[in-house]
Order: sequence, then structure tokens, then C-alpha cells
Amino acid sequence: MQPWLIWSIVGLFLILAEIFTPGFVLAIFGIACLGTAPVAAVLGLPYQLATFIVLSLVGMVLLRPMIQRWFTAASDGAKTNIEGMIGRCGTVTEPVGTDVSPGRVKIGAEEWRCISAEGGIIEPGATVEILRIDGATLHVRARN
Repeated sequence: MQPWLIWSIVGLFLILAEIFTPGFVLAIFGIACLGTAPVAAVLGLPYQLATFIVLSLVGMVLLRPMIQRWFTAASDGAKTNIEGMIGRCGTVTEPVGTDVSPGRVKIGAEEWRCISAEGGIIEPGATVEILRIDGATLHVRARN
């Protein structure tokens, strides 16, 4: 089997294996293998190894941090599930008090148990903002 073909097969295998591992390490080595394949078609083993090492180091030092920042930046601002409700507004359907007398608030199509984060009573029809969530209880404050 030709050396360039071996480098190509190993490179593709490593890139596919990256699907099952975190960190983008196997993909860097896979890309380095694919970059070494053309060198293997014309030069000997010492040049192939040197190319693989240089491409791997460049990938680990430059490419991997850039890709990790890109994936991290894309997911930082996205609030999902229950966290996405914080800051949203709803309408009080039953009087809202403290822990002793919780009320209900309608947010979208759902009604939630809630308590006043600032104390006092919030009357039905008032608009409230969700400040935090404990279990299935929203902590809200009246919006002016």
C-alpha cells in the first residue's frame, strides 16, 4: 500500500473518530495526516514525519484554540430550558405574596406558581418580571 494512501486513511479515520471524543484533538491529528499525504507521495519517511509533526504542532497551537473559542462563543449567550425564562414577563392570575401565600402567573400559554421577591402583594392583572427560579416556583417582581 502506498504511504500517501496510508496517511489519507489514518487522517480520515481520526477525523471520524473525533465525533466520539471532545476537544478537537483527534481532528487536528487527522488534518495533519491529510496534509502529510501529498508529501508522502513524493518524499521519504523523514520528510513525512517532519511534515506531520509541524502540522500537528501548528494545529494544536493555532487552530485548536480558535475553534474552541468559536464553539464556546456560540454557546455562551444561549439560555435554554428554564434559564430562558429569567427576565421574561408574565401576567398575574392569582394574587402573589411571599412563601406563605404564593400566587400564579401566566407566561405564554403556561401558568406557574410564583412568589413575590420583594414582599408585599401583587394583584391579578399586574405585569411581573421573573428574577429567578427555585424548582417550579418563580420569584417575581412587579413591573411599573
